[in-house]
Amino acid sequence: MSKIRGDPKQIALAHPTRAAMYNILCSKEEMATVELEKEIKVTRYHLYHHLKQLQEAGLVENHRDQGRAKFWKVIEKIDTPKISSSKSTISNEAIWINQIPSEIIKLLESGGELKFIPISSSAVDAINAKNAINSIAKEFGIDLDLPFTFVPGGIIIVSKGR
Repeated sequence: MSKIRGDPKQIALAHPTRAAMYNILCSKEEMATVELEKEIKVTRYHLYHHLKQLQEAGLVENHRDQGRAKFWKVIEKIDTPKISSSKSTISNEAIWINQIPSEIIKLLESGGELKFIPISSSAVDAINAKNAINSIAKEFGIDLDLPFTFVPGGIIIVSKGR
């Protein structure tokens, strides 16, 4: 498997959580880890994972100020996509909204309905779902060519409008 090559700063900011953290840190002189954790709403483990990526890219640094508290600040400001955060999730609209096929939008605008079938994270369920998806595609003469690493998180069914 080959590695992704490119600007390390842009690669680090490609993840929506890291981009959101970076944008928040850009708006402040510095922030304590606890403050950032409350703002981002991720676990401490995930917070440090993302901060490490930003630190290795040379975008942020930390220093100890009071006891064991770590304070983070931006050391290089670069342009990032604007991230909107909701109460429990962070989403980058530009990443997913452009992936919705126009046919789905037309079906929904004409009164179609969405049904979502969640796929559990068990390997057996993921393999069964992937096989079912491939079978349906084959039945309709569509070659999906799903990569080996593709793991379905769910299936969306769109009805026709009446």
